[in-house]
Amino acid sequence: MNKSNLLFHFLWFVPFLLLGMPHLSAQQLSQIRGTVLDHAGAPLPGVSIVATALGESKAATSSNARGEFVLTGLKADKSYGIHFTLIGYQAYEEKNFLVKAGDTNSILVRLHMTSSDLDEVVVIGYGNQKRGNLTTAISSLANVQKQTERPTTNIGEMLQGNIAGVTVMSTGGDPSANPTVLIRGMGTLSDESPLYVVDGVPYYGGPLNPNDIESIDIMKDAASAAIYGAQAASGVIAITTKSGKVGAPRFNIDLYKGWHNATSLPSALNAQEYARVYREAAAAAGTTPAAGHDPAKNPWGQETRTVWMDEIFQTGQITNLSAQVSGGSERSKYSTSFGYHDKEGLLKNTNYRRFTYRLKSEYDLSKRVQVGQNFFVNHSTSRGTNTSSSYSGSIINAIYMNPAAPVYDANGLFHGTVPFDLSGFSSAYGDTYNPVALLLRPTVSNPNLNLNGNAFIKVDIVDGLTFKSNFAVDLTRYSYKRFDPKIPEIGRSNSMNYLEHNERNTNRWIWDQQLNYRRSFGKHTFDALGVYSVQKTRIDDYTVRAQDFAREDDWYQYIGNAGRILDLPTSIVTEDALISAIGRI
Repeated sequence: MNKSNLLFHFLWFVPFLLLGMPHLSAQQLSQIRGTVLDHAGAPLPGVSIVATALGESKAATSSNARGEFVLTGLKADKSYGIHFTLIGYQAYEEKNFLVKAGDTNSILVRLHMTSSDLDEVVVIGYGNQKRGNLTTAISSLANVQKQTERPTTNIGEMLQGNIAGVTVMSTGGDPSANPTVLIRGMGTLSDESPLYVVDGVPYYGGPLNPNDIESIDIMKDAASAAIYGAQAASGVIAITTKSGKVGAPRFNIDLYKGWHNATSLPSALNAQEYARVYREAAAAAGTTPAAGHDPAKNPWGQETRTVWMDEIFQTGQITNLSAQVSGGSERSKYSTSFGYHDKEGLLKNTNYRRFTYRLKSEYDLSKRVQVGQNFFVNHSTSRGTNTSSSYSGSIINAIYMNPAAPVYDANGLFHGTVPFDLSGFSSAYGDTYNPVALLLRPTVSNPNLNLNGNAFIKVDIVDGLTFKSNFAVDLTRYSYKRFDPKIPEIGRSNSMNYLEHNERNTNRWIWDQQLNYRRSFGKHTFDALGVYSVQKTRIDDYTVRAQDFAREDDWYQYIGNAGRILDLPTSIVTEDALISAIGRI
């Protein structure tokens, strides 16, 4: 055969060789079929199965409702590690599983429940229990320490998106507003706020320092929260704060600084679009458009001078400092902390500042007598704004406001919807507020001081039988003062200034007497609890409103300088008491 014939036969054979190679490769791939069961032999759906070789993931799938799975794309005559994982169950690995050619490879796996989850101790009403002994709906926040590594201001932000069945809604742009926490969904008749219990005592004080929190357990259903009665109609959030541990003093300082801003903001029309839409609306309604929207009559209104949404929002700074010292010996333990949190809001001239101090200690007077105390101090100041009103809210007015108007006039004063020399066109833009003026103009002061503490004595009467007496006090001193100057610019103008002053004092005490008997008999545990609880609350609230101040300087903004007191000052005194007898077996 000559060279030309040899080359022809080679070229003729190559396509068939290339077509045959994928087929040959496919024959070398294989699969694994299997079933995953629990310890009782029931199928386990949703198990994650991953095949690895040399540390690299080669194939992955999950089990179906019957616990069955198929891993495909594996090479024959090769060993794999097959990993099985499911939350609440111990992870399992089938090592060096040799995959044979064909589809005859099969595997049966049983996963066992994670006993540590069942042995986990969770807080319940007036005590704690192992999770495995509970049948009620109690959820715990996992990795509390991890939550405090991000810039959280309050407990609501720690819970947001981390607990199934718990909804947390934040008020946008206002750092002084605490998130709304809903455990059983939104109701219609009354307040749906849950009851907070801190270290076993109902807590009504100021926001806690997240760095002080050791654990958070949430009692979601009626059965788990029933022991607290009507107070727990919307669920219970039980918080355990950090305690001292035996050993040398431990120092911990946590400091961070960050920035936050708003994204995906609503956008308003520019000046030409603003005028055109009004003209089109008038034409559709068969009416004459306002002269202010006519480019020929009011060319000033066709030029965009301000993007109001950009003017009211800002990049806010966040500063957080937490310092803790803890330690103890065999007979005494202590933990003390100081916290500082300073947060600028997303809207201009809004902010929130908080100082906290905590001291928690326990002391064993003898083998059977223990005393302790838990003392909180919380002082906060904040400046918020109205973001919810559809008429006078800061954000909605940034959409309403005429984009042709600047923020300030030539004299440095707040500008209205139109300049004074074009006041004839003001009706075209309505009685809209300058949104920047809404944020910057009022003078607001609202210091809030809260003192919260409790002291207890615990006596082990006999083995298994303990008595605990706990007395707690909660004192809050709140002051709110707001001065609104005159509004001279065109829009929603006001020729009068106003001052509102509110003082509210809250005094509350709670005294619990608790008797508990707990004994274990082999695999069984008997637990009986009896509590007699008394609490009393008194709230004094005083409000006065005045107007017509001759001057608007800071030093003049006091009730005594008002030209007129609006109505009579209101004074409300509220007292309530609650006596409870509680039992649980």
